[in-house]
Formats: sequence, structure tokens, C-alpha cells
Amino acid sequence: MSTSNPQVSVIIPTYNRQHCISQAIDSVWHQTYGDYELIVVDDASTDGTADWIAANYRQIQLVPLSQNCGAAAARNQGIAVAKGEFIAFLDSDDRWEPNFLSTHIHALQSNPDAVSAYCNYSEVRQDGSQSEYNLKPWRIYPDLTHHLLMETTIHSMSLVTVRRDALLKAGPLNEILKISHDRELYLRLLYLGKIVHIPHNLVYKFTKTGSLLSNYRRWSKETLMLLDLFFADARSQPYKHLEAEARSRWRLKLAKHVWQERHDILFTITMLLQAMYFSPRTIGHSIGRRLKNIPQV
Repeated sequence: MSTSNPQVSVIIPTYNRQHCISQAIDSVWHQTYGDYELIVVDDASTDGTADWIAANYRQIQLVPLSQNCGAAAARNQGIAVAKGEFIAFLDSDDRWEPNFLSTHIHALQSNPDAVSAYCNYSEVRQDGSQSEYNLKPWRIYPDLTHHLLMETTIHSMSLVTVRRDALLKAGPLNEILKISHDRELYLRLLYLGKIVHIPHNLVYKFTKTGSLLSNYRRWSKETLMLLDLFFADARSQPYKHLEAEARSRWRLKLAKHVWQERHDILFTITMLLQAMYFSPRTIGHSIGRRLKNIPQV
């Protein structure tokens, strides 16, 4: 670990994670790449997380916030004090493989036109079961911007390392977005250069069942707001022809997930009607795919 002039700044935002943050911190300590600083931003935890870190990890640069502001604001505070040429993000309930940093830095140094890199991951559920996620961009999309407009391609900031100069040029994470700020940032970063995919599982994400849908109305609002922000930007003009399809497809996704998990019929019907309004063609293709999957009698 370097403290004076580190090449990498690792930022861990945390809120009420005293019971599990040690695994995230320890996974950073055990990196094979040693030229980094570790910054933990405590988002006004009420469980004593900040005091516990200060007492047990004195090598860490602790940034305690006086009031709870959300993950985007906490990450922005970490970025503001970071010294590294590269910035890596780790959620306080996840952990990295020991070669996470070395692999990411090698990928970025090997691709000088890349502004960011991300990797695959393993999801660990509460019952101990695991799933592996290969986040390689889909060939049906001509570029990652197109892909991000249609899908959540990069599932977590724990998978991501960014060049600090690109991050500063792109601007801070949007603190209005409590859930979707990461995908909105990636779309802005792509105006500055490419984002490279690392085909290795280097992260363990520990998830709770239905965590995203626990606040599905906020998730839905932010998903649609993200599209508003993107298409209001003059730089999005080359993708303007995708606007109707993107707006329709995300409403279809929201309708599907909320109906399956919450059975909110009014919300589901509203999303379906809006999807039809923006792009009847997209609705038609979706119905067509489902009809093809019905077994023939």
C-alpha cells in the first residue's frame, strides 16, 4: 500500500456496514498490486462504522460525512480527495480477487484510448449459492453506448476502474440518481473514449433476493430519468434514432420485472401502454419472440 503518491485510489463508500466491511477492506489489503491508497467514505452510518474503522484500520483514509447523502455523493467525496492516476470502486459488502487491481491496471495501460475497464463477477446469494456473470458486450450491439442504452451491461461499480483524468472531464456522479448513477456516468465516459471488458471473474458480489425491486418505483423513475438526461445532451445526437426503442424497451423491462416480483397491475399496465406509445414496433417484436417460444401442439 502506498500513501504518498499512489498510482491507484480505491474508494469504498459505506453505510451501516460494520458487520461486513472488513471482508471488502481485507480483499484490498491482499491485492498483488501494492501501489494504491484506500479511501473509505462513511455516509453518516448510525451503527458506529466510522469509529470502528478509525480504531481498527488506521492506514485507511477515512472520510466521514456529517449527513447521509447516498452512494453517488459518497463516491464523489472519495474522488475529491483521491490522488491516484486510476480510481477503482468497491462496495462495502463485496470483495475482490487478489489480482483485481493488477489485471485492471494492465488492461488500461495496454489500451491507452480506454477511459475505463470492467470485469466479470460471481454473485453470492444469501443461501450460499453462486452464479457466474460474463458481461462481455453483446455482438448485436455495434458499440457499448448502444448496449448501455438497451441493457444494464455493467452490473456494479465494484467491477470498475476509471482513469482519474477522464472521470474529472466527464464530471461527478449525478447525486440525484440514487440507484442509476453508475450507468449514467458510463454513458458520459464513453464520449471521451472506450470502456474495455476484462474477461475474468474478479469480484464476489453478495446480494439479497429482490434488493433492487424493494424500491421499484424509485428504480423505475431513475431508469427513465437516465434516458431523459442522455437524450437531452447534444452529444447524444448520433444515437437519437435509438430514443424511441430505448424508451419502449426499458418500460417493457420494468413492466416484466415488477409484475413478476410485485404483481402491481396498475404499474405494469401503465408501463406497457407507455411502451406501446413510444414504439409499437418494439412491442410487436417482443410479442413475436414470445409466440415463437410457445410449444407447438
